[in-house]
Amino acid sequence: MLPAEEAEELARIALASLEREQIRREHAEWSDAAFGDVGPIGPLKHLSKEALEAAAEPDDLSEWADMQFLLWDAQRRASISDEQITQAMVEKLAVNKQREWPEPKDGEPRLHIKEQPAPVVPPAIEPDYKVIKSILPTANPDEYACCIAADMWNACRAAMLQGVEQPQNARQNIPENIPDGNSPAIPDGYALVPVEPTDEMIAAAMNCEDVLFNSDESFCVQFGNIYEAMLAAAPQK
Repeated sequence: MLPAEEAEELARIALASLEREQIRREHAEWSDAAFGDVGPIGPLKHLSKEALEAAAEPDDLSEWADMQFLLWDAQRRASISDEQITQAMVEKLAVNKQREWPEPKDGEPRLHIKEQPAPVVPPAIEPDYKVIKSILPTANPDEYACCIAADMWNACRAAMLQGVEQPQNARQNIPENIPDGNSPAIPDGYALVPVEPTDEMIAAAMNCEDVLFNSDESFCVQFGNIYEAMLAAAPQK
């Protein structure tokens, strides 16, 4: 027979697990009623926004709750079981233990390890409605909009591939009016920005109305607005 303290602790854990599963079921019912039968892409994209908000206010438990809800929702919509996640975590932990991590710094993400993987470039896409809808779940594009969206996606993909092959500091990527040497001079029309966008820059981009469907021209993408917002949010020094 278990000691009274151990039995009480096991009972507490069991009750907490039951309560958690009840909340999980209720959230799943609400999510299905609110958003319908969609895939995991939407919750995963929304998760990045909630993570930034939690980083800004780490003591706000409602932000942590939102992140947990989105993780549950994405996992469920991707048909991934808790057992599969647990097994993946066991395998990933073993990999992480073999890596050489830098000294942790408070407030900075641990993104840089000794061996960086090759950049991941998404595959090319066709102007198919279902494909475009999976990328932009809130949009309702017509045939013309699907073609434009696919063209832009593939153009961005080609630029990413070119960027992998040609580093930013390659000679052909440096404007002609930038002098040689280590001069800090920046020509007109250029701005000194981080190689990796900051959290503030990412948040500024996410808050832009980047894609507008059913406009006068059927399809309009305001890349300029996104870039301007990110530049405005970039560190000025």
